[in-house]
Amino acid sequence: MSHDTCWLAVFMTMKTAIFLLMLWIASVNATFVITEGKCPDVSAQSTLSVERYLGIWYEYMRFPAVFEPGSECTSATYTQLSDGVIGVTNEGYIRADVFGRPYVIDRSVAEGYAEVPDPNKPAELSVSFPPSNSNGRINYKVLSTDYDTYAVVFSCEEIWSVNIQFAWILTRERGLRPGNLANIQQLMSLAGINTGHFITVDQEDCPDVGA
Repeated sequence: MSHDTCWLAVFMTMKTAIFLLMLWIASVNATFVITEGKCPDVSAQSTLSVERYLGIWYEYMRFPAVFEPGSECTSATYTQLSDGVIGVTNEGYIRADVFGRPYVIDRSVAEGYAEVPDPNKPAELSVSFPPSNSNGRINYKVLSTDYDTYAVVFSCEEIWSVNIQFAWILTRERGLRPGNLANIQQLMSLAGINTGHFITVDQEDCPDVGA
């Protein structure tokens, strides 16, 4: 094989690899939000009252996530396990429409815990779901909350030359649109987060949390 032919083979192999990578990104983008480059430089709010944040939160909107594809009636319940450790219980349902009524096909529950690695940044948490352990890595940033009606949460992971983003707009009342939704989306947009990825979660005719 000549020198030129060798380089041509390498070039074609690289083109094939790039093409396959782009196909992979396109295929998973329905269950992930993947963008090129580093994660947006997003700051959590400066304070967080864990006591006020505890309790049940319902997903009003979220970014697509492979760990909750098609899930409806999704919720997160936070409890105080011990000093500095918060219990996390995520719940969701897969439902089908049967004669105009939602029929539960499957219920999923994930139990984990959250910690605050840096007390000076109380709204930046590390959440783990055993057997996986985040080892103190920040993967849950509370961008904004009034504790009584809404909370905005963002997470981002960098892998090679891309980043995978997760975001949630949570409400205390199931399915209730936050009155400041426009302000929330503007806050996120200014931080470099594309709010066009949000999907609205179906919270109608849902079972009670823990039922």
